[in-house]
Amino acid sequence: MALIAVNQQGQAVGAVWYRLFNESEKGYGFVSPDIPELGIAIVEGERGKGLGKQLLIEIIKEAKRAGYIGLSLSVDLKNTGAIRLYHQLGFEDKETEGTSKTMLCLF
Repeated sequence: MALIAVNQQGQAVGAVWYRLFNESEKGYGFVSPDIPELGIAIVEGERGKGLGKQLLIEIIKEAKRAGYIGLSLSVDLKNTGAIRLYHQLGFEDKETEGTSKTMLCLF
């Protein structure tokens, strides 16, 4: 599942998605084959305007509607703004390995 944000000119400026992984093909934020892993990207000039939060809120709603029990993700430890946002939206720290943190939001 993916959601794309477009600006008034019709240009894609952000996206958020989730997908399932399995034990043999794990993503960096893998916690379980039953919990999709989230990814998000916002064009640099659009960051800090609330677009990421809006996309995350919508993808969480979609994951709930689809019957998933939660979402996981991986985030760089230096990305403190994103970590604060994820905490605001209900994600909790799961584990830290190297320079990244795995977070989990259970519904």
